[in-house]
Amino acid sequence: MTVALQYTGEFREHVLDLIQQSMPYAKTVNQGDNLIQFNSLLRSIASACKLEGISHLANVTEHLINLVDSIQSSAISPKEETINTILDTLSYVDNVLRNDIHDNRLDVIDRMDLLLDKSKREENDYVAQKKINTLYIDNDPFSKRYIEKSIDKSINLVWVESAAEATELLKNIKFDTILCNLDLSDSSLLNIFKLYSSKIPIIALSQDDSPKAVQVATKLGAKDFILKDKLNIKWIPRSLHSVVQQQRKHDKRSRLQSVLNNSDARVILKEMLNSNLPIVQRVYSTRSNRLEVNEIINDMYKLNINDVLKKGTNAIELLSSSDLVIKRQLEMSIACPQCRSPDLISHYLCPFCNESDFIAIKSIVYHSACGYSDDKEKFKIGDEVLVCPHCKLDLLQSSKKFTYNEQAGFKCNQCAKVFPLPKLDHTCTKCNLSNFEIANASWIQLYEYMLNQDKLDYIKQNVLMIEPVSDLLRSQNYEIQINHKFILNGEEFGPFELVARKESQKHTIIISVLDEEIDDNIECLIQLDTLSKNIDSTFTKYAITLYHEPEEIIKNLMIKFDIISITLENFGKDMLDIFVNSFTQHMNGRI
Repeated sequence: MTVALQYTGEFREHVLDLIQQSMPYAKTVNQGDNLIQFNSLLRSIASACKLEGISHLANVTEHLINLVDSIQSSAISPKEETINTILDTLSYVDNVLRNDIHDNRLDVIDRMDLLLDKSKREENDYVAQKKINTLYIDNDPFSKRYIEKSIDKSINLVWVESAAEATELLKNIKFDTILCNLDLSDSSLLNIFKLYSSKIPIIALSQDDSPKAVQVATKLGAKDFILKDKLNIKWIPRSLHSVVQQQRKHDKRSRLQSVLNNSDARVILKEMLNSNLPIVQRVYSTRSNRLEVNEIINDMYKLNINDVLKKGTNAIELLSSSDLVIKRQLEMSIACPQCRSPDLISHYLCPFCNESDFIAIKSIVYHSACGYSDDKEKFKIGDEVLVCPHCKLDLLQSSKKFTYNEQAGFKCNQCAKVFPLPKLDHTCTKCNLSNFEIANASWIQLYEYMLNQDKLDYIKQNVLMIEPVSDLLRSQNYEIQINHKFILNGEEFGPFELVARKESQKHTIIISVLDEEIDDNIECLIQLDTLSKNIDSTFTKYAITLYHEPEEIIKNLMIKFDIISITLENFGKDMLDIFVNSFTQHMNGRI
């Protein structure tokens, strides 16, 4: 059945223009960069349809958005069938608008549902990972039963009817995610958002799909917002796994940034990079970590690393636990059997009289026939004859094999005995346990620390690259903060690699280094733009990309948000030169 409708000219013109913009992206959905822009255009179409009250077209577009989301998450392959379905759907919407009709034939929706159902059946490819523990807060048993049918064995769902019950469970049980019906009248639920949204990703469910509801959920700290209807409920498993992955990635990044905020850790990394040497554990008078470099080189390069390590800082262990340096076994060292301290005094004694008064002898003769031993000089008669002083036997003329042997050793000045090796006793300087032998000692493992070659670019990016710029701005009386986060209206922005402020001129410089994740980069640029519009300061914003020019969508956003782009081919000193030139141009010669 076809029904004639009337659309406002402004609405029709706006949506038709969005459709025309979308067509090229629809044909190239197999290219990841295009999916982001395509998704944005589709959401604009859906929003316009909702505002105009055209629910049928809004529904069609929502199906299309879900289809594109599935392609973006690799649940659906962008094969010819999928691309044709997308193009046909856009053509369908275009035809409806151009001819003022409402076509009740739902074949385009059915085709999309078939593809989406197929992706749901193949969901195991996505969720074949660690099982996630989810706390579900909802007083609606029907919704609970419907959601339970939508999830699989990869999700352990713990259902409670009230936020008060949930609060008690959260005190004792570790949950990976929280799924909750968004009830703004429930103060206990609002308190859960306040206490846990930064630690546990929360997904909000609601029957209200208004922009205001989404905005409220986002402001409370929800990581995703899902409408309670048949179409959207089935995306709950994917959303749960997605937010858990994002949280783990965020937590890992936060741990790394926390380590890199440690000034001792930065010194260690910087000078390990500069020297290309490992840190080793040694026992001198006490056990210590140190970079084994001679004093001339140490003074030449003004290295501070051993002074930092000497302080007993835990920075090296922080770096190891963060996988920025690799910790490997080096050797064993003797330790006190009582307190396990390696800080020992060693005593070398005569094994016969226990006195520490002996001399080293290059050659001692041991006459096995009579058991006598002494310095070889005592056996010599002239240059050619060896005669035992004890039994008078000519050792060189003896027909007996192995009648004597000769080796280096020691002779005690107190008892005149000779021996191959001194007796070795130890005293612990920590607990004062004395005179224990090696057979009774404990042993500890010593380690060596080396830069993780897989993280070398990341370390250089965070430690070396920003360093010259930081020094320059500090010399210009800017206050410098490394890996700094902003808090704006309760929302966290950053961390950014370098933030420099000069309060006297109300000027702020932010430098952010982009990575390989395009979604993260888009979020970073949006955050930079949001900060510059909401903080009372003149902002100069920089985004650095490494090795290659940024993607087209990133370039366009930089231009739109007035963010200065810097591309570095390597981590050398060119960073400072590029920055100074760029900064001079944009700040009218402040430097």
